Amino acid sequence: MKLGLQTMITKRDGIAEIVIGGAVFLIALGFIFYSVAVTNFDKDLSNSKFSLQASFESVNGIRLGSNIVLAGVKVGSVSKIQLDKESFQAKVTFSLFEDYKLPEDTEAVINSDGLLGGNFISLNVGGSDIVLESGDELLYTQSSVSILNLLSKFAGQ
Repeated sequence: MKLGLQTMITKRDGIAEIVIGGAVFLIALGFIFYSVAVTNFDKDLSNSKFSLQASFESVNGIRLGSNIVLAGVKVGSVSKIQLDKESFQAKVTFSLFEDYKLPEDTEAVINSDGLLGGNFISLNVGGSDIVLESGDELLYTQSSVSILNLLSKFAGQ
């Protein structure tokens, strides 16, 4: 008699494990959909992109996929980073989600998102009447500032 009771308990435990596993799977699927919605990943996959380039002395902290921000709003991401062998500057290509009709004197500045946060490129719009076209290069840039270099200069070393 004890053998039959033990078989029933095992079957119930198997059903409970399946139900709990299904619930965990649905929760994980919900997190994936939420992260896609929050990060605008669907916009990153679209083919209608407006691309610009900018040259920096240092792109410390900028990586592929880093945010491009205009007035505090994410408008694009970094799509390519390469070293210009003639000027020895880092040439960054970034894609904007759409054509924002940026003036030609727009400035690209590498900013930090707090002390421990990542870096992003902020676009400061100028006042020119001439509009940038896709593939153009921004002439006004400001590179990232190394906190360690600042501290070492402050300490006198």
